[in-house]
Amino acid sequence: MKMLKATFVTSTFLISSITQAATAVYDNFDAGLNGWGANTTQTNVNHSLAGGNPNGYLATDNLNNETYFGAIGSVNTGADYSGVFADGLWTVSVDLNFIRGDFTDARLRYRYQDAGFNGWYYSLTNSFDNSWTNYSVTFDTTWSDAEAILNGWTQEDTSSSFAALWDNAYTSEIRLVGTPNTNLVAGIDNYRASVVPLPAAVWLFLSGLTGLIAISRKKA
Repeated sequence: MKMLKATFVTSTFLISSITQAATAVYDNFDAGLNGWGANTTQTNVNHSLAGGNPNGYLATDNLNNETYFGAIGSVNTGADYSGVFADGLWTVSVDLNFIRGDFTDARLRYRYQDAGFNGWYYSLTNSFDNSWTNYSVTFDTTWSDAEAILNGWTQEDTSSSFAALWDNAYTSEIRLVGTPNTNLVAGIDNYRASVVPLPAAVWLFLSGLTGLIAISRKKA
């Protein structure tokens, strides 16, 4: 009976952790920018009604601005994109179109809420096609710094630990890096961030535990 009680506590903890997961976020930019704005002072961000994947999309460039940053993109500080990210696996995906310019990196970037505002980023691709392409990454918010780096994440100078980042994230950002002092134009569409659900086998295991607990109570 003691073993059953211990198992019940474990299963209850797993289920409670799942209920804390954030609601999935999905932006197809058909109706507008939904809180996404320029990620640098040299970046323009506009909503385009057509030409996306499909329909509307977020258009970003550095035209008619200073260009020494060599970066464009978009950032969101809204409640669904900052603050506490639930512990566990997350998948983030986005469609990108590198319309014009010499690009060198495309980063999924999260900044930590502190005086330095640095964070961690993941390079989504090293191929920059002028066509809509989907990029995706799955990561665990409880990873150690070493685990995050091993899985392709880069820590910016003076940033918090990888695990601490998700306890107080400041921004979610798509940063498209190119050659400084050149014009860059790109499109962003279908941004999606969601917690990865437990596999069906795990749910079946937890359901079986619940059944065993119910039977043991009847016998008691």
